[in-house]
Amino acid sequence: MNIDYQQLLDKARELTQLGVEWHHHYLPPKCILNSDSKHLIILESEGKQWQTSFTEKPLDKLEQLENIFFKRIS
Repeated sequence: MNIDYQQLLDKARELTQLGVEWHHHYLPPKCILNSDSKHLIILESEGKQWQTSFTEKPLDKLEQLENIFFKRIS
């Protein structure tokens, strides 16, 4: 499901608060797994996925998401 970045962050926080496992992927435009011409961040949990895309490499966005992820597992 395509959602905007804030919705993706909110979903990561929600899953974390509920104790539900999740992980994420970053796919640059030239990645063989990326069928889009943009940078993608994909969030996966329990067989579902949410994704958002960017025209520029989203380093700051990945950092925010990874902070949520690593706080969850530490």
